[in-house]
Amino acid sequence: MVVSEEVIKLEQNDPTITELDFRDRNIGAVEVGYLADALRKNTKLTSLNFKNNKLGARGAMTSLASVLKNNSTLTGLYISNNLLNNESARVLASLLKENSTLIELDLNYNNIGNEGAFEFASALKMNTTLDMLNLWSNNIGDEGARALTDAVRDSNYTITSLNVDQNQIQSKDIRDDLDSLLERNSNKIREANRKTNLHGQRVIGDAAEGKDLLGVEPTARALAQTLVYATLTPPLVLAILGAWGSGKTFTFNLIKKEFGNIQSYDVSDKDSKSPFVGHIYPVTFDVWTYSKGDLMASLMLTILASLNKQLQYEKIIPEKALLKGVNLIELMEIVSESDLKYLQEKGIDKETIKKIKEVAKDDTSNVSEALLDVVIQKRDGDEKKITEKKEKLKELRDQSEARLRASYINKQSNGDRWVCRDKKSQILALLKHGYKRYEEKKKQRKKKKQRVMRMDPLMIHPFRRAP
Repeated sequence: MVVSEEVIKLEQNDPTITELDFRDRNIGAVEVGYLADALRKNTKLTSLNFKNNKLGARGAMTSLASVLKNNSTLTGLYISNNLLNNESARVLASLLKENSTLIELDLNYNNIGNEGAFEFASALKMNTTLDMLNLWSNNIGDEGARALTDAVRDSNYTITSLNVDQNQIQSKDIRDDLDSLLERNSNKIREANRKTNLHGQRVIGDAAEGKDLLGVEPTARALAQTLVYATLTPPLVLAILGAWGSGKTFTFNLIKKEFGNIQSYDVSDKDSKSPFVGHIYPVTFDVWTYSKGDLMASLMLTILASLNKQLQYEKIIPEKALLKGVNLIELMEIVSESDLKYLQEKGIDKETIKKIKEVAKDDTSNVSEALLDVVIQKRDGDEKKITEKKEKLKELRDQSEARLRASYINKQSNGDRWVCRDKKSQILALLKHGYKRYEEKKKQRKKKKQRVMRMDPLMIHPFRRAP
């Protein structure tokens, strides 16, 4: 078989094989069947090139498309000059309706005609990931081009390149309309990237927080409210499924944000009843972090540690303020654990409780900032006290050093009882004392030398005989 080596690597899911180029291999339906089986097991391939082959043969595209519908890694598929017709276009269009990762599809120099263009127009109304579609030289007329243009105008805002040159399109207006719509999409994507600070990246699934460009916030709010209804009977499992980068974490963060909004509801009035549970404690557990350990033990430890942490935050808030509504999720983000520990060590005094109560009367959303202000004020006060103590300690140390120097000088002055009042006097006294000691040592050395010179020569040289 012509492609046997590549098929083996695909089946082995070789991580080094991310792009495969099968151009000019005379590949037909039989070879594509083997490739389809290998692709079904592969999760590394991102680019597949079949330029100048025979994928237009009966059954070839069906085998390939059936596998790629569920593929989550392939981003580029290139099938130019493969004798594709309108039936092949129908199969590929059905692939685009289900695949959510393909970004580039090159079908230039085939023969899909107007019927094939209609199929792709239908697919573009549903697909939201394709960025480039090349239909150069495919025998498409005005009707097919108009269908593609209408699809882009009404439903598709992600495709930025749709090449229909070298076809049977006579109307210049259709070409102009299509070009302007593609420019519209490009501008929208650039603007979205600029607003979300994601330069050079795609809009789809780029950030886990920020502006809701996916339009999932209403769904996330409804899910969050459903999960914390007081009348809900547990257990309940909610799964958010989707491809990589499709917005799962973003949706989860929106649900968590809505939990915080529900915590802020005012339930201080005894007559009013909230439809939600009184205390919400979200726990985040990352399975990948503990994948090599004991998952159940790690899960229980995470749950208990998270609950303990949230209960500690609740304790520092007065009960009346909690009833007025405090967003504890936001509180844990603004007031760090070190700040919380500091408050617990110092104790929550009456002034702190009074300040929080006053803030909660007006707007409970400012409780976090008020608590953080208390931490900052307390720490500033402690730093001021520490600075004062350091200055006092430095002053005492200077005084002690001065006394030590004075006592040393008095001790070495051989009975001279003079006291040094300032540093200049101390230095002069030390110099005077040093010079005095130097003179004394000098005299001692001189006397010792004279004494040696007067000694008997025989004593100096004991082995010398007398004359």
